[in-house]
Amino acid sequence: MVQLRLKHRSHSCVTHVCIYSMADERTPTLHFCNTKSLFLAVEDRNFALFNYVNEQNNEAETLRDQINQTQEEMAQFHEEGQRQEKEHKARLRDIGEQQQDAEQQVQGYEQRSIAVAKILDQLKTGR
Repeated sequence: MVQLRLKHRSHSCVTHVCIYSMADERTPTLHFCNTKSLFLAVEDRNFALFNYVNEQNNEAETLRDQINQTQEEMAQFHEEGQRQEKEHKARLRDIGEQQQDAEQQVQGYEQRSIAVAKILDQLKTGR
């Protein structure tokens, strides 16, 4: 009779029959209805725990995906920072070179200015 009822359930009949017989052997004073109620309560609790574990696994997977995405973004920001730093150094080098060129031009113009001032003084004095 127990086996006929259990065959309609989605779980393995053999497992259920074993559980029922172990429960009946260990607790002979329990009525079958009490055993069945206890079994169904345990089954419901196990199903609830199964759902909880699945939810936790889904949440863990979501968190792993978020961590991976954050790590990828961090890598991109790091690469962007390195690229910007290289550009900044290149600009500073270019500006330094331009400054040196400008200083050399200033020195050349100062020398010409001194030479022109000397010529003007010579023209004024008539030498």
